[in-house]
Amino acid sequence: MTPEEQVKIADGLDAFFKGAGISGWGGEVNDDVADVFASMLCEASKCSKAIHWVPRPTYNPSRVWILTNLTRSAIES
Repeated sequence: MTPEEQVKIADGLDAFFKGAGISGWGGEVNDDVADVFASMLCEASKCSKAIHWVPRPTYNPSRVWILTNLTRSAIES
Protein backbone atom coordinates (compact mmCIF):
# COMPACT_ATOMS: atom_id res chain seq x y z
CA MET A 1 0.00 0.00 0.00
CA THR A 2 1.39 3.37 -0.95
CA PRO A 3 1.73 6.23 1.54
CA GLU A 4 -0.91 8.13 -0.44
CA GLU A 5 -3.36 5.22 -0.10
CA GLN A 6 -2.66 5.07 3.63
CA VAL A 7 -3.43 8.77 3.99
CA LYS A 8 -6.69 8.47 2.03
CA ILE A 9 -7.85 5.50 4.10
CA ALA A 10 -6.86 7.27 7.34
CA ASP A 11 -8.82 10.35 6.22
CA GLY A 12 -11.83 8.17 5.45
CA LEU A 13 -11.61 6.45 8.82
CA ASP A 14 -11.27 9.81 10.55
CA ALA A 15 -14.40 11.13 8.83
CA PHE A 16 -16.30 7.91 9.57
CA PHE A 17 -15.44 7.99 13.28
CA LYS A 18 -16.12 11.73 13.61
CA GLY A 19 -19.46 11.23 11.88
CA ALA A 20 -20.31 8.70 14.57
CA GLY A 21 -19.45 11.20 17.30
CA ILE A 22 -16.08 9.66 18.15
CA SER A 23 -12.98 11.85 18.28
CA GLY A 24 -11.53 10.37 15.09
CA TRP A 25 -8.96 7.89 13.86
CA GLY A 26 -5.46 8.05 15.27
CA GLY A 27 -4.03 4.67 14.38
CA GLU A 28 -1.81 3.31 11.66
CA VAL A 29 -3.23 2.05 8.37
CA ASN A 30 -2.19 -1.36 7.07
CA ASP A 31 -3.82 -4.04 4.91
CA ASP A 32 -5.85 -5.42 7.81
CA VAL A 33 -7.16 -1.96 8.72
CA ALA A 34 -8.12 -1.34 5.08
CA ASP A 35 -10.04 -4.64 4.99
CA VAL A 36 -11.89 -3.83 8.22
CA PHE A 37 -12.74 -0.34 6.96
CA ALA A 38 -14.19 -1.87 3.79
CA SER A 39 -16.36 -4.12 5.96
CA MET A 40 -17.40 -1.16 8.13
CA LEU A 41 -18.54 0.79 5.07
CA CYS A 42 -20.49 -2.18 3.70
CA GLU A 43 -22.21 -2.85 7.03
CA ALA A 44 -22.97 0.83 7.63
CA SER A 45 -24.55 1.12 4.19
CA LYS A 46 -27.01 -1.62 5.15
CA CYS A 47 -28.31 0.21 8.21
CA SER A 48 -28.20 3.91 7.43
CA LYS A 49 -29.50 6.04 4.60
CA ALA A 50 -26.82 8.57 5.48
CA ILE A 51 -24.10 6.33 4.04
CA HIS A 52 -25.89 5.45 0.81
CA TRP A 53 -23.51 7.74 -1.08
CA VAL A 54 -20.97 4.89 -0.84
CA PRO A 55 -21.63 2.54 -3.78
CA ARG A 56 -21.98 -1.12 -2.83
CA PRO A 57 -19.36 -3.47 -4.25
CA THR A 58 -20.39 -6.67 -5.99
CA TYR A 59 -17.63 -8.58 -4.18
CA ASN A 60 -15.50 -8.36 -1.03
CA PRO A 61 -14.01 -4.89 -1.52
CA SER A 62 -10.27 -4.28 -1.57
CA ARG A 63 -8.48 -1.15 -0.44
CA VAL A 64 -8.23 -0.11 -4.10
CA TRP A 65 -12.04 -0.28 -4.36
CA ILE A 66 -12.37 1.78 -1.19
CA LEU A 67 -9.99 4.46 -2.42
CA THR A 68 -11.51 4.65 -5.88
CA ASN A 69 -15.16 4.70 -4.87
CA LEU A 70 -14.95 6.61 -1.61
CA THR A 71 -12.94 9.38 -3.20
CA ARG A 72 -15.21 9.50 -6.28
CA SER A 73 -18.36 9.51 -4.14
CA ALA A 74 -17.06 12.24 -1.86
CA ILE A 75 -16.20 14.43 -4.84
CA GLU A 76 -19.58 13.86 -6.48
CA SER A 77 -21.39 14.63 -3.21
